[in-house]
This record gives sequence, structure tokens and C-alpha cells, in this order.
Amino acid sequence: MKKQSVLPNWSDKTLLIAEDNETNFIVLSALLKNTQITIYRAHNGAEAIKTIDNHPDIDVILMDISMPDMDGIATTRAIRKAVG
Repeated sequence: MKKQSVLPNWSDKTLLIAEDNETNFIVLSALLKNTQITIYRAHNGAEAIKTIDNHPDIDVILMDISMPDMDGIATTRAIRKAVG
């Protein structure tokens, strides 16, 4: 008997991928494409913070630790401080 893969339906969810590496972003996006999740992208920490400010409905953030401008740790701290 063939196993049937059932992907989650995340059409009501939003995701921010904070990733400066194009290949990594493409792979993550491709893996999540069939879940119907809305994906935003930030190329650096400052852009991630701006995206969160503009889209407070984001449910999940995948944060690259090593980014130009502001690393992922500093960015996460700034987001946590702003969100409360």
C-alpha cells in the first residue's frame, strides 16, 4: 500500500524568513510552498524589524543567526523588546 502524504494547510498563517543567503531562502520557500503559508522575506536584521512592524500578524519567524547589518541574535532581542 502506498503511503499518502498529507501536508498541513497553513493558509491562515504567516511566516517571516530572515535570511540573507538566496539559496537557503529558495530551499525553505520550496519546502513550504504546498502548505499555502504566506511568506515574507527579510535580507537583514533591520529589514526583519521593519517587516514585523508592517505585518504584526506574522505567526512564525525563521531567523538566520549570521546576517549583515544586524545579526539574528540582536534582531531577535530587538523584536522581543518591541513586541513586549
